[in-house]
Formats: sequence, C-alpha cells, structure tokens
Amino acid sequence: MTFNRRSLLAASVSLTALSAFGKTASPTAADFSKLADKRRAMARLRTGPSGAGIWWYRGTFFGKPDGEVTRPLMTVSGASITRIEETSADQDSYILSEAGYFSDLNSGEILDDWRNPFNNRVVKPRHYRSTAQYVTDGVAVTPASATLPPGMVFRGNLSPINVEGDAVWFSEDLFASVPMPGESHPSILTSLATFHGRLTELNDPTLGFVPCRLAYQTLGSFSDWMEMGDSPGVISWRISGEKIASRNALPAATAEWLAREHAELFAEMGAL
Repeated sequence: MTFNRRSLLAASVSLTALSAFGKTASPTAADFSKLADKRRAMARLRTGPSGAGIWWYRGTFFGKPDGEVTRPLMTVSGASITRIEETSADQDSYILSEAGYFSDLNSGEILDDWRNPFNNRVVKPRHYRSTAQYVTDGVAVTPASATLPPGMVFRGNLSPINVEGDAVWFSEDLFASVPMPGESHPSILTSLATFHGRLTELNDPTLGFVPCRLAYQTLGSFSDWMEMGDSPGVISWRISGEKIASRNALPAATAEWLAREHAELFAEMGAL
C-alpha cells in the first residue's frame, strides 16, 4: 500500500466526486474561535479564488526496522489539487487529488528499480496517483463514505488556528489502521500536515490568492512494495510544500514528470 496523505482514504474508502465547487470567501475581521470563520480561513489558505488550490512538495522518505538506526532512503516529489466546497452551514467537503514519484537521494534520478538496504532486495517503488474525499465541521475530519471497510479504524481532527504576530497556522492530523488482505497485521497510517500563512494576507479581502506553505510528516508501516514481509519497523516522510498560483510555478522536474505520466492532472491544473 502506498503511504501518502491523499491515499490515506483513497486506498480504503469508496469515494464520490463533487459536481461543483464553490468559491472561498475572504474572512474579513474573522474570529477564528467561530467555526464558520475558522472553516473559511482554512479553505482560503488551502485553495484559491476558484475553490481549488495547486500544491507542489518535495521531501525525504525514511525507514527504520526495529532495533536499527533510521536511514534516509529516497526523495519523494509530487503535486496535488485541493478542492473545497461548503456543503452546508456547518460542513465542508474536501477532495484531494495528487500524483508523486520517488527518486534517488543524490542524483535525483526517478527510481523504477531500487535496492532496499534493509533486505538487499531489488524492488520497484510504487509511484502514486490517488484521489481522496472527506468532510469536516472545522474540528473533526471524517471519510466521505458513510461506511468504512470492515476492520478499518479512522480518526482525524483539525487544530485551532494559531496566531503569533503576523504568522498564522493550523494542523490537520489523520490516523488510520487498515486491514491488508493476506497479511497478519494492518497497515498503520499517520498523516500530520501543518499549513502556514500570514495573517495580514489571510484577512486582506483584495487578495484572491493567499500564499501558504506546507510542513508535512508521516509515520506508518512498511509499504508492501518494499518486500519487508513481517519484519517490524516504520517508515516516515518529511516534506515541505507550497501552494502556487498556476502549474507554471511547478518545479521543472515535477512538471515534466506530471505532464508525461499523468497528463489529465496536469491539464486540470492548467485549467484552474
């Protein structure tokens, strides 16, 4: 199972796409203790004037078998679209669609084959394309599907919006345990995302696009493509990202890979 923030739900929950997406309003004189203002502020930081936001990110994939020192294994790079719609007076729907790839830590070459240093096996890293949908009331995060697969455990939450001077940030924490067919242990998935912006920009009604940056960490079970079997241990991603105004601001290598491997997502970014 590929472990990334978007596929946390996509790999195990039946998803239905929204037919339309509303625009996100500027939270003028927002009181972030009020859930309506908090939800609008979060949407403004994560998306753009159309209700959708384009993101790129890059970071390091780490691994740690039990009893061994953690090792950096490869680079992970990707891009995504976040769409948010206010579906009721007290609830928003999020759709997150992304694609990403693994590359060599030193050369940056995309890895179609990789020698796993923990078992000396040559394996094929699973580059990913995923879509996930969930809903939130501004505090709890829940899957869009009314029924989870048997045995799946999921919980999610959004932190308060924190303000210190002109800095503003909030976190989205997702935790899941997903049964894996043919395996004795479930896949444990942890997704910890923090979004950073500027209060003056967030509360400026003349700004249609509010800059925002992402700090993201994961913690979970070994991915099946690593061929670690029942060996105990964990993997983690440490990623930095940024919301961008158009796909023209994507890093060249990511844009080239996306246009070649996932032209539909690349074209959708161009239409935003």
